[in-house]
Amino acid sequence: MPQHTAAAYLNNGLHAEPQAAWVSVFSHSYAVNWVVMRLKIDSNIYSIILKVTHLSDKIVDALRQVVADTYALIGQTHICHWNVRGPSFFSLHIAFEEQYTELFAAVDEIAERIRAKGALAPGGLSNLAEIAGINEIAENASAKEMVEHLVSANSKLLTDLKTARDFAGDDGDSETEDLMIARIQVHEKTLWMLKSFLE
Repeated sequence: MPQHTAAAYLNNGLHAEPQAAWVSVFSHSYAVNWVVMRLKIDSNIYSIILKVTHLSDKIVDALRQVVADTYALIGQTHICHWNVRGPSFFSLHIAFEEQYTELFAAVDEIAERIRAKGALAPGGLSNLAEIAGINEIAENASAKEMVEHLVSANSKLLTDLKTARDFAGDDGDSETEDLMIARIQVHEKTLWMLKSFLE
């Protein structure tokens, strides 16, 4: 089988026109360049796919963190609702109930967003507590200690919500981003109210 290169033409004395040999060399060079270009394009596409996949995984992980934080906060707010005592009992008892009731509805929507992205929502009380990493409040905590504790827990959740929002924004996931923004607004308001109690 003849080799279509300039060297083969010169060395083997092929009876083809010189122009034909150079056309062959040009065609071979063009083919090589096309392959290289194609490899670069495929490599770029692969890199983009990896980047998108990586971002999507980070979004899911961030959402799982938010679910765990929210469940932990529900439990902490609920025990404060049960055990609060003192002159502020009525106002805090009602406020805590409003907060954990709102949180319970919210965590369902966040978990369903995880499922919509093709992943599984976290479950199990011990698993959720481990993921959340939020310390539990003592049963006999004072009203002031309860509010301080919930300020800390809400602040931690707020930080994780912003992380999830930013990952979603980077990935162009506007649905998740909007959901996180809405939750951020809720917890910013909750923090304002709790901190106002401590003033």
